[in-house]
Amino acid sequence: MIFKSFEIENTIEKILKFKFILLYGENIGLKEVLKKKIINANNNADIINLYQEDLAKNKDVLLTEVKNVSLFVQKKIIFINQINEKLYFEVENLLNSKENVTIILIGDLLDKKSKLRSLFEKETNLAVVPCYNDNDITLKKLVQSELKDFKNLNSNTLNMILSYSNLNRKTILSNIEKIKSFFDKKELSEESLETLLNSDRNEMFENIRDAALDGNKTKLNHLFSNFAFSNEES
Repeated sequence: MIFKSFEIENTIEKILKFKFILLYGENIGLKEVLKKKIINANNNADIINLYQEDLAKNKDVLLTEVKNVSLFVQKKIIFINQINEKLYFEVENLLNSKENVTIILIGDLLDKKSKLRSLFEKETNLAVVPCYNDNDITLKKLVQSELKDFKNLNSNTLNMILSYSNLNRKTILSNIEKIKSFFDKKELSEESLETLLNSDRNEMFENIRDAALDGNKTKLNHLFSNFAFSNEES
């Protein structure tokens, strides 16, 4: 069963009744938000994080985690990150399991011909949430929602936040957290806001430069994944 990402982001409870949930798409920030909302809505659950490569190394790891339910927790949630088509048969084999375990698959964009995507879209007892890239409208609503209690959140400050984040949800969420910490009196100032956002970008550029000069590929890849370049900056 297909759910729109915007309705799930506002009401995460709509998918919590499903034992199998698929979150896929290129919007990394949105998938992280939905994952966090699921965890927050199940604060008493046992949370397990696996990756597709874990299952490749040990084919029994998923089944073992499903069967290994503690008597001291009400629910268990297993996140399987960076999934691919190879997970299809394992999911299919677990569909009739009786254990009180929720399995949530998180992956990149899946082709329309994907058997895994097709399975979740067709079955009414499975939930799938496509997480496509944001546009101006969705990101403006996000900022307005997160900073609704702040004074001086007008068209100028709103556009400034979007501009310095290059319309990247993950960067916007990171900047929003910094704004909340910096403007503790919840009153925005255009001058201070520009200084804050510009200093963050300068620091990010310096970190990218240093990692490149040091030949630190791991750090460089991490920095790139958290930074969206404008054409001028590229």
